[in-house]
Order: sequence, then structure tokens, then C-alpha cells
Amino acid sequence: MNKTNMALGGLLMAGTVMLFSCVDKAQEQVKEFASDFATKVSNNQKDSLMKVWPDVVKADSLALSFNPDSIVVEETETSGKFKVYLGQGADIMVNKAEDGGFIVTDTRGLFARDAKLMELAKATGWVTDKMTDVQMTECLSDTMFVSFLAQKAKEYLGNNIVVKGWDCTWSFGLEDLFVIVENKTDVDVSANDYSIESWLHLKPNNWGNYPPMRGHVSVSDLKPHETKKLKINMGEYPDPESKSDIDVKSKINFTIAYEDLIKKFFRPTGDEYKEYKALI
Repeated sequence: MNKTNMALGGLLMAGTVMLFSCVDKAQEQVKEFASDFATKVSNNQKDSLMKVWPDVVKADSLALSFNPDSIVVEETETSGKFKVYLGQGADIMVNKAEDGGFIVTDTRGLFARDAKLMELAKATGWVTDKMTDVQMTECLSDTMFVSFLAQKAKEYLGNNIVVKGWDCTWSFGLEDLFVIVENKTDVDVSANDYSIESWLHLKPNNWGNYPPMRGHVSVSDLKPHETKKLKINMGEYPDPESKSDIDVKSKINFTIAYEDLIKKFFRPTGDEYKEYKALI
């Protein structure tokens, strides 16, 4: 190799070393920044983060458990922009600012959220792990979707906790009336979850027509796939001449709170949010 080629080779090698040295130095600076940033997030120091992370104002609270050794910094195709993995599924985008400092833009996994809500949101397609914290917050603000889920749960109950008919005991006349209820679900149904309205209809006889008489049903807990007779307390009513003179109509009302309704009886398919968006 001649002296000219040797000189060019030396310059090229020196330039490469300087380039990698600058990259390493920039990544080290970002790592130090990210470690300080993550520490403040884990301590919920929102006020201290506002200058470097404007979107922190959109968080009610912060939550992060991290190990400084788990931080990984990656360069992006955009100069001065880095993706930083903080561990536990959390990551941030860090941009080099004009003053030489750093600004955090997109973040994932830093906003504190209710675990049960997140389980429901992911199971229904309401949110995905690919969303940023801000995108997820905006999506979760659509609380009408919870009402939509509650209505679907009510429909499920209406199809699976059903009145199968009625029965009575008879001696020399009508003694007791019962409504027959079936729980087709695979979960326990509490007596606090529902009520039943029943009406006794007496067919016309020699004494004329009688208006329907409303009765109070003594509901009870229902085990999964259980069929049970529940007594109808009618009070005073004319004594029918035979069983064929009687008809009973019943209606189930569900009194369970929305949150418990969804928790106990909703069965997600993953497409509920798409269905909901198609309706609005």
C-alpha cells in the first residue's frame, strides 16, 4: 500500500471511530436522561417532569417500576430522535432539543390505570398495547362504551336467565303459585341481581271477569345451570274452580349495578369496540 492510500485509510478509520464515539456519547447522554426521567415517573413527580414532558398534564397519576440497568436506547432514522425502552412494557421517544437538552414526546406504559378497566378495555378491543399513553387516555374517555357493554351484558342475561313457566299446588283449591326460573349461565346469580314481576290471570267464570292480580315473587340465589321454583305471594284472590282457569305471566328485571353486571356476566369477543364505533 502506498503512502497516499495509507493516509486515506487512516483518515477513514479516524472518521469512523469519531462517528461511533459521537453515537455512543449521544446514547449515553440519552440513557442518563432516561434514568433520571424514569426515576421521577416512578415517584409520581409530575411537576418536575412538565418541562421535558408536556403531555404529563394529561395523566391523573403516574406508575412505573424500573431498573436503571434495564434501560435500552435505540437510534431512529431521524437524527436526534431516540426510542428508549424502560422495561415492564414501558417506552418513550426522546428528541434532542435546540438548547442541547431532551424532550419526551410519545410514551407508553407510564400513565397509572385501573387494572380491571384495562383488562376489560384490552379484551374488547377498546385499547391496544400499541397506543401511546395519550391515545389510550383519549380512547378511554369515551365512557358511553361502558353503557354499550352493560347493555350487551343485559341482553346476555335476558337470554340466559329465563322464566320457563309456572306451577301450583292444588288440594281443594289453589294453595300456592310458583314461577319456574332457569339460570343458563356458568356463574352464580345472586338474589340481589334480579327481581321478578308476576301476574295471576283468572279466566272468566260464572262470577264475571277479574283483572290481573300482581304478585310478589320471593327470589333466591341461583347456581349455574340451576332450575328453581320460586313462590309467588298473591295475597287475596278469588278461588279458581280448576287449574285450567289459571294463567300466570312473569317478567324478569335485572337490578344489578353496571360494574357488577359487566364483571359477572359480560363475555368479550374482542370486537365489541368495533361494533360500538359502527353504531355511532
